[in-house]
Amino acid sequence: MKILVTGSNGFLGSVFCLLAMKAGDEVLGTSFHSQLPLKGCESRRLDIRDPQACFDQCEAFRPDAVIHCARYVVGVGQCEKERETSFQINSIGTRNMVQCAEKLGAFFVYISTDWIFSGNKPVGEKYREDDDPCPLNYYGVTKWAGEQEVAKTKGPWLIARPANIYGVHALFLQSPAGQPGNALARSSWIHKVVVNLQKGQKISLPDAMVQSPVLANHLAEVSLRLMKEGKTGIYNVAGREGFTRYQFMRKVAENLGLNPDLVVKGTLGELEESWGIPKELPGLLPLNACLDVEKVEKALGTKMLTLAEGIFQIRDPLFLM
Repeated sequence: MKILVTGSNGFLGSVFCLLAMKAGDEVLGTSFHSQLPLKGCESRRLDIRDPQACFDQCEAFRPDAVIHCARYVVGVGQCEKERETSFQINSIGTRNMVQCAEKLGAFFVYISTDWIFSGNKPVGEKYREDDDPCPLNYYGVTKWAGEQEVAKTKGPWLIARPANIYGVHALFLQSPAGQPGNALARSSWIHKVVVNLQKGQKISLPDAMVQSPVLANHLAEVSLRLMKEGKTGIYNVAGREGFTRYQFMRKVAENLGLNPDLVVKGTLGELEESWGIPKELPGLLPLNACLDVEKVEKALGTKMLTLAEGIFQIRDPLFLM
């Protein structure tokens, strides 16, 4: 199978490329920024805001499927400050890619987010695929707009909604020895926290904002399987458990044999400030965005991972960082 992966320079896109190649697929990775050399994967530069460039790349490669991981990666706060750019990449860029896939008859997979929801459900309840979106922040608005672009296509499509994706860049998974620091810098946020915990430094995280963290490897594995089995529509592809950022990192520390007491309770305001969210725009983070994964588990006859199971899978690369 020929698969085009957008955002292949990022850690999630790189994991999609790696797993697809391991399955024997021919993979083309595209990214706006310079490429990190993933062995066995052809890579090209692509600005998804340019519809002609999108079509030219797709026409030249003629993929059977497009996995759309590319997004505006500057963070929630910066998305509020740079709304036009955020919309152009997350919404218009998605429209450009899905239209190309439709023209070529390719299966389109869109990686969305749990933050299309308001998070107003009581803690303990979870969002299902048919719950009404109501994003609080502009990042969620643009990703929801992207979902609507995907749903318009006449070709086969799949929307995967993950939450708090964690893991390490595929470069490190492919060959950990001697990898440059920028490979790890492109991994998820937990690798930075683990490094600090290994140094004995305290980490302050809010005991609020509950999500269903998902391992990037499992998100990619499940999404690829859904696509290859011809499943269409919307699926929550997340972890089986809900955690606040504080609970999540303590669990990570415990499962890595680190000192969980170094993870202390902070405030949501501190997190908002660290993410560059303007002080005049409070309340942009959903307090409970837990996702119900019953639909995907029934569709594939498998269970999504617990956090302990996910951390176990990347335990070695986390310790080698």
